[in-house]
Amino acid sequence: MASLDGRRSAAVAVGIVVLVLVNDARRASAAADGRPHREDRGALIVLDLYGTYEEMGRQEVELLGAEARAGARIYADRWGGLVRAQGCSGAS
Repeated sequence: MASLDGRRSAAVAVGIVVLVLVNDARRASAAADGRPHREDRGALIVLDLYGTYEEMGRQEVELLGAEARAGARIYADRWGGLVRAQGCSGAS
């Protein structure tokens, strides 16, 4: 019975190692090909972008999707409030 549990534990450990290696290989492949990709690490979002600044901006919006639109709305609202508070020319 103890040897069966040991084999199961070893099989699970090997399975986890294989999954980690496959995932790392997939990410390395995407990076080597110069393809943009997104990686979520809890609350942190990591983007690998390539190309000109314009191309990277487009990739960022494409990869972030709804998060990018929500952020744009927040800053547009804040900017609009600042302009209304200061007047069109910024002078009070």
